[in-house]
Amino acid sequence: MVDFLKTRAKPGSVIIDTTVVAESWEEGKDLRPLWHAASAAFIVDSNHGLCVILVRRSGDTEFTEKWALLPAGGSQTIEELRRPSITLEREGREELLIWRLDGSPVDVFEESVPYKFPKVRIFDEATGEEVWEEGEVIPTKSQFLFMKAYKLKPRLEEIVIQDGETWNDKPLDREVAVVRIDDDLHGKVMPIAMFRSRKRNEAEEIDLSGFQTPTLDWFRDYRRRI
Repeated sequence: MVDFLKTRAKPGSVIIDTTVVAESWEEGKDLRPLWHAASAAFIVDSNHGLCVILVRRSGDTEFTEKWALLPAGGSQTIEELRRPSITLEREGREELLIWRLDGSPVDVFEESVPYKFPKVRIFDEATGEEVWEEGEVIPTKSQFLFMKAYKLKPRLEEIVIQDGETWNDKPLDREVAVVRIDDDLHGKVMPIAMFRSRKRNEAEEIDLSGFQTPTLDWFRDYRRRI
């Protein structure tokens, strides 16, 4: 089950009411802007400098064939609506699969360091519960996104990256690209590495021109703060 609810938000503060919940994107159309989806930029060091991990969206989804940060996804429980960090950690472990060259898995949160963010107040009017989460809330056309960033400890040359997203219980096996954060993220770039099916593939130029996805658009600005 996926839960959405209407929200009021401003920088540093989010007000929600968990008594008014939609259980599908369609059901939530009258509640928009919705709360919430969560995403993060995972930064990895390489022989070519700092890089960010991107994925090409696929399937019957918004922004199909566009590039986005990996991971990203929506809430699944009431508790996740109150604490978006739970959504982010679940999505991260589900979608961003990283393996060392010897085949051992990398836990993306235990083996990374979060970048500093201010705290966001999330107040549930239904219960009076107030929590504070480190992150950033940004508006999009139809919903609010909760964003963070992490620096992976393993270097790019030490790992293989795999997309773990599924659709109808089947793996999407999307294409992953690792690009330098100093590259032109508004145009055509040559990734430092590309991965698919748990294999490193020969890099090919990708086109990041124009608006791609809300998460990549956020990172275009955020990278200047790293």
